[in-house]
Amino acid sequence: MAQIGEKYPYQINNYGGNQIEDIGLIEVSNGWKVAHIIHLNPLILSGLSHGIYSQSEVSTCYSRDQHVAPFIGCACGFYSFYEKSRASDLLTYARGLVLVKVENYGKIIFHTYGQRSQEQDIISLSLPNKCSKIFCSNNTTNLSQFKNKYKQRCDKHASNTSLNLSALRANTGVDIDILAL
Repeated sequence: MAQIGEKYPYQINNYGGNQIEDIGLIEVSNGWKVAHIIHLNPLILSGLSHGIYSQSEVSTCYSRDQHVAPFIGCACGFYSFYEKSRASDLLTYARGLVLVKVENYGKIIFHTYGQRSQEQDIISLSLPNKCSKIFCSNNTTNLSQFKNKYKQRCDKHASNTSLNLSALRANTGVDIDILAL
């Protein structure tokens, strides 16, 4: 496990590029991503493309090399965007996604639009302001379990096990807000 402030001389200036610079000490680098909520206590999310992770996690590479993630030349590590807007644009691809703010630390590889990190902590979740039920445009008031994921719902489409935003904050231990899209 890397220590905050440990020196890692890696920065890639463009995705797949070969320029590497010594950028000095890495303390904490914030990032943004989207995910599905699959469990609330403990908080567990499912990434947009693959993988599940908890509120505080160390990345593991499952390649034959068994190297420390992230690794140049491998796709391992936790991905996140630098800009909130790039991640929030992905919320339109699937109903039920949430915007996640993370703190990345340890070894970090910087790319053009985002970064891959060795470790991450979930700092906050932003729920889209509209109910995720198809054809509904009511405002989000709670989170309801639907099959194997939790989705934002309005009062009309809430289930009997729904959690309002204050109960959601208490169950997950992270800041929760509503994101206007």
